[in-house]
Amino acid sequence: MPIVLNWEEHGVVWHCSGHITLHDVMEADDSLYGNLAFNNTRYLIIDCLAVLDFDLSPTEIRLDVTNDTVHALKHESADSESVQIAFVVPNQALADVADVYAEQFKKKRLLWQVAKFSDIASARQWIDGHK
Repeated sequence: MPIVLNWEEHGVVWHCSGHITLHDVMEADDSLYGNLAFNNTRYLIIDCLAVLDFDLSPTEIRLDVTNDTVHALKHESADSESVQIAFVVPNQALADVADVYAEQFKKKRLLWQVAKFSDIASARQWIDGHK
């Protein structure tokens, strides 16, 4: 599986690897939002360190964020500014994808905080600093 979700006490780590497509992201979203634990989620760490390549256009990202918005609004955490999304990216191409996601979250008025990191330890430090 290109995306594996690991649930933690207050969040979820997305371990992404290989070739990532919109289909992979939407399947992971379905697993995320279909789990009642999402109501208590305060952070998502999107670990892209093992991603070899991706096939996500800006239009597909907009579609995914629309899907995120529809699902998230059904959960309490969607209205909270405390939900954090940490993208862990190894290169500029994936950093650009993270930027498009952040821009689209703002356009959809999701109050989630988004940041980019080059390693998981830094992402966790940021999350821990916002508790």
